[in-house]
Amino acid sequence: FESAPRTLRPKGLTGNTTLELIQMLELENKILPIKSDRVTGKFKLIYSGSKITKVTPEIDSKLKLLFESEANDNESIHDFAVKKFDEEFAEMVIGPMVRGITAGDAKTISAKFLIKGKESKQFEPVALYEKARRDRWNFYTFQGGLEVLSKTIVEKLSQKEDKVALHLNSSCQKIEFKGDRVDVTINGKVHSTSHLISSLPSFCLAPLVQDQHPELAKELAGIISLDVATINLHFPSEDILKEKGFGVFATSKENASLIGIMFDSNCVEMKGVTITVMLSETFLQD
Repeated sequence: FESAPRTLRPKGLTGNTTLELIQMLELENKILPIKSDRVTGKFKLIYSGSKITKVTPEIDSKLKLLFESEANDNESIHDFAVKKFDEEFAEMVIGPMVRGITAGDAKTISAKFLIKGKESKQFEPVALYEKARRDRWNFYTFQGGLEVLSKTIVEKLSQKEDKVALHLNSSCQKIEFKGDRVDVTINGKVHSTSHLISSLPSFCLAPLVQDQHPELAKELAGIISLDVATINLHFPSEDILKEKGFGVFATSKENASLIGIMFDSNCVEMKGVTITVMLSETFLQD
């Protein structure tokens, strides 16, 4: 079972960058493609009004048109979808999709989060990206799960001990900018570097820059962060799922703890049926 993300998308600039990394790591033979004919074109299922609704197949062409459009900086993805199509499309398709990706509300999340417009096409595709497009990959994972990617990165970096230092299970206590360098305090020891890229949650990063950049720290601390629980279920019988889609997602109107249910065994060949239930922090508080 995956305890976090289970698939990657081979689309756009970020998809191309990830596939380039996979090529560099020589992991091409570990990839398990999830092709479009396996999940796309099947029923898209939405949980709304305490029942499951099937979304019409032509929704794919609408989504493609939406993603290739140009959005304003000050509009939400919900408002943009209403402007482009209608309220029903925004509520029944965009809302559940955004909840599935972020656990958040499409009415408060910027359209720029998903709508990249023409800028997303301006890159040189690598060979693996071309293969993914040619073979119509919708998503992909690895034999052994997504952790294969991070484990391989650690393995490759560990071979460059003269250039790379890995500090695992360590605490970052302070970040201080000094001219053309950055001092980072890890487990009480100061490390100097010319560049720093942080992947810490914003509320964890905020106190580390508070002394030098209080306004930045305030903005970082104000970014909403949600907790999500994932529950994995496996059944020996292969006759449980009546639908063959990617999964079912709930609309925001439900105001319930359910975000969605992923039909993992529909995407990747496996014995029996495996599903992942995603629950919001409403469930965690209850």
